[in-house]
Amino acid sequence: MRFLAATSLVVTSFFACAEGSDNSFQKADGSVSEDSGIPLLPDTSTGKPDGAVIPSGPPQVFGHSGDTLYKLDADTKQVTVIGKLTGCDGSLLDLAIDKDSNAVGVTKASMYKINLGTGACSLIHTRTDNVDYPTSLTFVPAGTRNATREALVGYGGVGSAPGSFYIEFDPATGQQVWQNSAPLPNGLESSGDIVSLINGPSYLTVKGSYKKGSKTYQCADCIVQVDPATGKPINDTNAIYYDLNPHRGVFGVAFWGGVVYGFSKAGDLFSIRFPTSGTQAQLTDIAISNAPADLSFFGAGSTTAAPLDGR
Repeated sequence: MRFLAATSLVVTSFFACAEGSDNSFQKADGSVSEDSGIPLLPDTSTGKPDGAVIPSGPPQVFGHSGDTLYKLDADTKQVTVIGKLTGCDGSLLDLAIDKDSNAVGVTKASMYKINLGTGACSLIHTRTDNVDYPTSLTFVPAGTRNATREALVGYGGVGSAPGSFYIEFDPATGQQVWQNSAPLPNGLESSGDIVSLINGPSYLTVKGSYKKGSKTYQCADCIVQVDPATGKPINDTNAIYYDLNPHRGVFGVAFWGGVVYGFSKAGDLFSIRFPTSGTQAQLTDIAISNAPADLSFFGAGSTTAAPLDGR
């Protein structure tokens, strides 16, 4: 089903947000938009789907706590409270949004359709196998995991490598339909979220250890480009891991117009841009004035049809 358009959002309150003026520019219509800044990493994944249709209207990036849905306007940096996640039984761990802005979210035991206009949850499926749904969830474009439709994927698993196995779910039934036979390499696991773009890259936040040559490095919270078909880091042992320090517990990532947005357990919101060389990403905090003292982001999402460059 197609959910409510952004123009019909139920707004309960909003927080004015602003990013450093050196990262914005005045557009012809008088509005302010982020510069695409440091360019995206090249997309070297195996899947090269076509057919992205950039959504009309304001640029929409969504984040959520355990019980409340928020929306970030990527142009104005204004954060709007959409509403409570009514109908979800338990804390929402993450959400994923397809090219048509249909949203799916999960708690530990259940999968729901999420109305992006109101925050209302409609049950799809409750698991009875005592296995939790993943805390990292996204749709990936058609032509990657599935030849004809977008696939709902996440990182989960049980045993010695929780959060390390790439898993596909049927968004209509909530059932698991595929799992990669091998976990993420080098002792890594997903630390929070994944975001994927039509004709563009996919990014995953990770923690754990990774190897470069003969050396082993530790990642408290990093972001790396992954192949949406396999879930593995691009170039494997030559993958570039960008440290998100000082941010930790980055449980949500989303994307719009050449910029990745991070949402943390501590309630922080920030943008991420990647360098043309080196391993130091440019992180810029986005201030949220009048935010609740106990604000904690559990996840985030954006449409797979989000524009790859600044509008």
